[in-house]
Amino acid sequence: MSRPGLRNSRANLTSMSNEIGSAQGVTASPSSHEDGRPVQYACTTSQEAPVRGVLLHSARSEPAVYFRELLSTHEASLPLLNGVVWWVKKAWTRSQRDRIAGDLLVSFRQAFPDKSSPHVNVFQGEQDDHKTGSYIEVVTPADNVRASDIIVASLVHKWKAASQALVGPPWYVGLQTVELLQQIRFENIPEDCKEEFVMDLHQYLKDDLDSKNVIKVVDIWEEQEKSQREWLFNGSIWALVCVGTRQYCTKDLNANDHLQEIVQEWPRWYHWKGEYLIELSYPGRFPRCTVCKHTAQDQHRDEECTRIICGLCGHAGHDATAVSDRGVCEAARRRHRTAGASTPLNATRPSTRPRRSIKLEDSPSP
Repeated sequence: MSRPGLRNSRANLTSMSNEIGSAQGVTASPSSHEDGRPVQYACTTSQEAPVRGVLLHSARSEPAVYFRELLSTHEASLPLLNGVVWWVKKAWTRSQRDRIAGDLLVSFRQAFPDKSSPHVNVFQGEQDDHKTGSYIEVVTPADNVRASDIIVASLVHKWKAASQALVGPPWYVGLQTVELLQQIRFENIPEDCKEEFVMDLHQYLKDDLDSKNVIKVVDIWEEQEKSQREWLFNGSIWALVCVGTRQYCTKDLNANDHLQEIVQEWPRWYHWKGEYLIELSYPGRFPRCTVCKHTAQDQHRDEECTRIICGLCGHAGHDATAVSDRGVCEAARRRHRTAGASTPLNATRPSTRPRRSIKLEDSPSP
């Protein structure tokens, strides 16, 4: 059982927890219904929302993940199921980061003494405004401790990173699920083809998206934008799929790495009906070549493309002819020399690859 202090404090922090959940898109109910379909806005009020989602299909009695949560987790560079990430305006040394990770593990075990230890990563990164700071990442399966409970515990027990208190809503909260769920946004769909596309989408996801793994369609949402006083389809359809079986990732602390390996093989484009080029976006998408697009015979980036030849230096992967700047050529050569090295942290998103991950050995509850 959880410690009484945490359980009792939760009752006092219910509204605070709900506010945090709403801010991060963690919600379990639609904003409204229209024509019998659940509708959820990007913000808590329809007046402020730039977009909204309308549920077109669900394989379950209710959506597994609501639209606001799909939006809030979509831009991550890598999948991060049930992860909580804070960002603080502090840049620590490696030894300091390791010490902070160890302290947070102790704090977690004190808050949840009968639960398995999470993986904690502390690493440097930048925000959109290029301010250098540190990301603090706590990841554990949802059937161990849900992300929302981790957030509440951090507030109740006043978790700190060195002297920095982890206050306010986290910077990022992953999907709270024990299944390998992945969202995919299909973009640039012609409005007059929307219904036909959605009908074909089921077969594409189950039969063509992934030849190695079983893909099950869970939910399908239509994205709409407000035009004056009415909401109109903006060309995007969202699909939530379940990869493999539920038992694969239950109690699996490496579920995020496994999901990342799977989605790295997925395409970036879908040449629907041989007439419409639909782009796919999702966490963990490999940056496939934008020149070859769906015609590529292998998986490669723009800078590795042999179809682009520079008119100045004659090397592949770039063309500085228009700018007549050999600095572009040198930059391209540097990219080639470092090809295969680890990708740097996305400037605005956390990486979920383990960085000196620290985990305490599990021990029986006292």
